Amino acid sequence: MTGRTESGRFAKGNPGGPGRPRRQVEVDYLRTLAKACGPDEWREVCEKAVELARAGDAPARAWLAKYLCGDTTLQASLDSGERMAMLLDDLC
Repeated sequence: MTGRTESGRFAKGNPGGPGRPRRQVEVDYLRTLAKACGPDEWREVCEKAVELARAGDAPARAWLAKYLCGDTTLQASLDSGERMAMLLDDLC
């Protein structure tokens, strides 16, 4: 059983493969970005996004909402205690 239909498509229930591995150029760009944008620079980016969102900038609001409310990857990486601590820090 190959997990595919006679026409070559994935059959129902087939989980598919692991996907395309990242190309080396993508890995190189991500490493460069991580080196250029450390925690201090990221804080500045986030503070600017909050400033713009408060001034009515819709893309800034959408970006913040994605990371604070809607991105399951980010939410899943934090346990409920960490999320609560972050909220309390912001309020105090």
